Amino acid sequence: MAISIERKFLVNEAAFESAKNLKLDTFEETILQGYLYNGASRSVRVRIRNNKGKLTFKGARSLGGMARNELRLSVPLSFAKLAINFVGKTITKTRTYIRYDDVDWVVDKYKDGTMVGKAKVDLHFKDIILPCWALEEVTGDPKYFTSTLIKQSGL
Repeated sequence: MAISIERKFLVNEAAFESAKNLKLDTFEETILQGYLYNGASRSVRVRIRNNKGKLTFKGARSLGGMARNELRLSVPLSFAKLAINFVGKTITKTRTYIRYDDVDWVVDKYKDGTMVGKAKVDLHFKDIILPCWALEEVTGDPKYFTSTLIKQSGL
């Protein structure tokens, strides 16, 4: 089991697209996901990306919503597809991986245009320099949890 620590920010799409086009080491992928269980403090997520299945168990949030225990398991694609069909409500997002000032970021864009950037940080919580496309910090704000966004129609 690993501890995932990340800070979340809303993203300015125009500024992000301009910055992304200047970087050679970015890549994108489409992720389809659903929740087998989505409780107040724990969740079980299934994902399909790059024709591979993943099952992720997430523990309670801590450190102001920045950290949580995660257990990720690779599962057969057939299992992931079956689980996705089982959950019914799913969400698709385009994820871009980008590095800025020695920090790994992922930026997720949802069908409604919402963009959330996540900076992966370490246990020492070093200060990070924000890119010009990172706007308001929304770490710990339930409105921007994927498990909340999935409940909104059209995503």
